[in-house]
Amino acid sequence: MGFAFAILIAGGIALPVFYFYSRLAEDQESNPLIVKELLRWAVKGMGVPLLLWLLMNMGIVPGFPILLGAVAAAKGTGGDWLFLLFQYSIGLVLIIASYWAGLSMIWLLWRYQQSAQDRTEFWSTAGLWAALALPFAAFCGYSGRLYGAGMTVVIWLSPILFTTAPLIQRKKVMPSYSRAVTLMKFGKYNEAEWEVIHELEKAEDDFDGWLMLAQLYAEHFHDLISAEQTIYDVCSQAATTPPQASVAINKLADWHLKIGEDPAAARQVLEVICQKWPGSHLDKMARLRIAQLPADRDALLASRQPRRIRLPALRDVAEVEPASACTPNLKEIVTAKAKRLVAQLNEDPNDAKAREELARILAEELQQAEMGIEQMELLLGMPNQEDNARAEWLASIAAWQFRLRRDPEKGRETLQRLLQEHPQSVQAFTAQRRLNLMQLEERMKQRRAEKGNAPKITIEAPARENKIEA
Repeated sequence: MGFAFAILIAGGIALPVFYFYSRLAEDQESNPLIVKELLRWAVKGMGVPLLLWLLMNMGIVPGFPILLGAVAAAKGTGGDWLFLLFQYSIGLVLIIASYWAGLSMIWLLWRYQQSAQDRTEFWSTAGLWAALALPFAAFCGYSGRLYGAGMTVVIWLSPILFTTAPLIQRKKVMPSYSRAVTLMKFGKYNEAEWEVIHELEKAEDDFDGWLMLAQLYAEHFHDLISAEQTIYDVCSQAATTPPQASVAINKLADWHLKIGEDPAAARQVLEVICQKWPGSHLDKMARLRIAQLPADRDALLASRQPRRIRLPALRDVAEVEPASACTPNLKEIVTAKAKRLVAQLNEDPNDAKAREELARILAEELQQAEMGIEQMELLLGMPNQEDNARAEWLASIAAWQFRLRRDPEKGRETLQRLLQEHPQSVQAFTAQRRLNLMQLEERMKQRRAEKGNAPKITIEAPARENKIEA
């Protein structure tokens, strides 16, 4: 009974260690881990020495005698030696527990000073309370002598650790959004929103969490107003760096283009970067993107139309069937696009890309081959153009002359011009093949005509006589 009571007292001596060590925990969720770690340390520091003491005095360790004489005598005479062993071990349990607690408190003091925000303030506070608690600790040490040294350390360091615990700089708890991502994948956006907000309560200035929340509002709730307010709120936080703010604002511009289809709003958002950090690389990148934005919503929608890929070197464009006429709605869109290109060329007549696009729209979409060829001829007359581009333009002119104007002679002249001016281009091989086919067709027609004018020769079979013999 006394041995069990000693075990309880040893647990009470260890309680301050558990309390002060739990103050190092990052949050309440990590306290169970702290308890498990301390239990392992308590078993190693108190349980293992006590177990070794009991085993040695039970006489079961080979080659090692029993240390307690009374226990050895009782065991030799057949007395209740086990009861004597536990009775003699009561004091040892308390000594082991006090020494374990004292050493643990010293280690905790070292951990506290390592985690302190201001070590000067920590040591000044620790020194003050050490001086105040020193007389009482000295009295306990004098009374307990060597056996009470561990308890003396516990009594002396307890007020020091208690007063310096608020000075500990705890590690920042990083929120985890894996559960929110999982909820979004299953389409549970309302629950995902509350999960993100719950994680943000752990770290209110976490940039990734606020950006995920804004993305949730924009892409899943289609609430650009809330998304914009969230982005501006996170950009105004002191912990948000300029690159992070730039990323968030560019995201907001993407949402205005993709979801709101509003290039003007996207331009206004990007101008915030230019005003906030003028002259920086963020300002330059924002201005480059502003220059690439569509002029209005119609231009944005037109830019999303699929682009036709041309491979004139792989197929003879002259052999393609004429394009079908545009529907009324499509014709209105194409005509509006052609007008924008004309206005663009009025501002910059040397814009080769715009002129080429206008030529193809006129010839292939609006069935105005003559005007398209005229624009291509203007392109061929522009200086400082690449040879590959010139060869492509000549090939397009020849194709339109063949299949739209139905003028093979003009097409032949254009192909011969292509061979003369750009003989090593890829389009020249297609042009040469087309000319060879045309020559072959002419020879075949000529042969058929010659056969048609030649005199006809008729060969009659000789008459046969039928004889009947009797």
